[in-house]
Amino acid sequence: MTKEIIVKNIPDYLSEILNLVNEWDLGHGDIWFRGVCSEKMNLLPGVKWRNIDIGNEESLISSFLIHSKSLSEDNTQCPWQLYSLMQHYGLPTRLLDWSKSPLVAAYFALEADNEEDRIVWVMDPFSLNELSTDYRGVFVPYIDLNEEVNIDCYLPRILRKDNNVNMQAFPIAIEPPYTNKRILAQQGCFTVHGSKDESIDVQFDRHSCDKITKIKFCKDSIGELRKDLNSLGVTVSSIYQDLNSLSKQLVEHHKFT
Repeated sequence: MTKEIIVKNIPDYLSEILNLVNEWDLGHGDIWFRGVCSEKMNLLPGVKWRNIDIGNEESLISSFLIHSKSLSEDNTQCPWQLYSLMQHYGLPTRLLDWSKSPLVAAYFALEADNEEDRIVWVMDPFSLNELSTDYRGVFVPYIDLNEEVNIDCYLPRILRKDNNVNMQAFPIAIEPPYTNKRILAQQGCFTVHGSKDESIDVQFDRHSCDKITKIKFCKDSIGELRKDLNSLGVTVSSIYQDLNSLSKQLVEHHKFT
């Protein structure tokens, strides 16, 4: 059963994170965080929670590849970069966004205005990969030379160079290069799901592994938590790194409506 911790302010949140860092004996970048705006949201990527079958998944990607050329100046040919680009622009994929920053994850958990408790998932990505593939490390697509695990099999077939390898069942943690300033600012990383339609915490529970934890922000503490983040400089413009978010931050700062 996944451990759950309840906090009411950012100092307590960071204290709990440091406790996990010490307990798991890991440093910065070795623990990943994912903030979600509802306790009902499982650790499932868009393709999975939308119940998109393989045929429709391939059709979505094919249509994106055809029509995106005229709308983007990004000319990358690397399949993993293309796949992360699709995720970045909202196409349902097998990718799930994580961050190496607990404050970035807290921002995403608190961003929406719904009246619900919020969750930050805390995970050891090395343990996930060890449980799923017996390899204790984080995979780096198109750079990783691990011959025992062909991570390209996690790509949709339309993006693969070799279609003769079947997709693996369980999710893995991957670290893409920082191809744009937003991913860099958010210290972004991904998990990618295989064929199983299971939330990632199920894989940890199956093996009685405690290297995943839920930290809950109660809905009655959201105002104080947001104020704490803002005081630490974690704002919409620091997260999204564009002019739209800068304008939004300035309007909020000057209390215009």
